[in-house]
Amino acid sequence: DPAHLGVIRKLASDREPSVVREALRAAARVGGPEAAAVPALYLDSPNLVLKHEALLALAALPPVSKYRAQVIESVGHGDPWVRSAAWPALIRIDAEDVGIVLSTIGPDSDWRVRQAVAQALGENLGERAASHLLAMLDDADPRVVPAVLSALASARGENAAPTLRDHI
Repeated sequence: DPAHLGVIRKLASDREPSVVREALRAAARVGGPEAAAVPALYLDSPNLVLKHEALLALAALPPVSKYRAQVIESVGHGDPWVRSAAWPALIRIDAEDVGIVLSTIGPDSDWRVRQAVAQALGENLGERAASHLLAMLDDADPRVVPAVLSALASARGENAAPTLRDHI
């Protein structure tokens, strides 16, 4: 409920990281764009748990483009755990231009990040994700392909059946 956002903001400023983590999770459940200001406070946090939770919260909230630059910085972060949360946030925030970013940066070196990208594409772009996901079916790591197939099923619905049959 957006009426609880004041309490969530107060909890997000607590000194105890576990309280802040739960406040970030609560902000994600509020659902309105006004809630994005809470996780945005932690996009530059040196605490990787809080940074990760902030990115996950932004990925769950309605897109707020003013945080795009900070999220893009996290896409290039040295820790794959952070990158695996940053990509879904970026895809959510910048659904229109995410193809350009994907082609510019290229596939991530970590399979978990590529899984997260596939899932976020399927959840956020629908049919527009198909070309990106079809290219990801050739991933060298067999742990990525099931996530890609699942994302294709989400993105294309019944239209994904022939592709799914070919890769099963």
